[in-house]
Amino acid sequence: MIKRGDRMPLTNGAMGYVYLPVKDIVTAIFWYQKNLSTTLIRCYNNRGSLIAKLKFDDNDDCNLVLVETVNDMPLRIIRNFAQFPVFCFSHPDVEKLYEHLKSNHVEITDMRENEYKKTFTFYDCAGNLLEVINQ
Repeated sequence: MIKRGDRMPLTNGAMGYVYLPVKDIVTAIFWYQKNLSTTLIRCYNNRGSLIAKLKFDDNDDCNLVLVETVNDMPLRIIRNFAQFPVFCFSHPDVEKLYEHLKSNHVEITDMRENEYKKTFTFYDCAGNLLEVINQ
């Protein structure tokens, strides 16, 4: 076992960025602004493609970075032959967010609930599978 003093913490507990591939960056920026209350910080060219850095309006700990790519390939994690979410958001009012996404015609699963949590998954406009869980 590694002793605590031998480890170097990466950060002070905050996650910096989550990267997601998108085919059309303008569509994706508007989708995230409308559905998940993000604000565009900046959009710029990086190594031949556009990058958009978005901030969640109610969270300063993590930013979303959309990476435009000509490869129409969402991120995929396959667990036991089934698709698994690539990122999980925590939210204080899962039911309200669920209804908001549903009213915006986002592809969404049914709400699941057990004694510990409420959760659901949904697809963004680029086909990335994401999850929401109550805080």
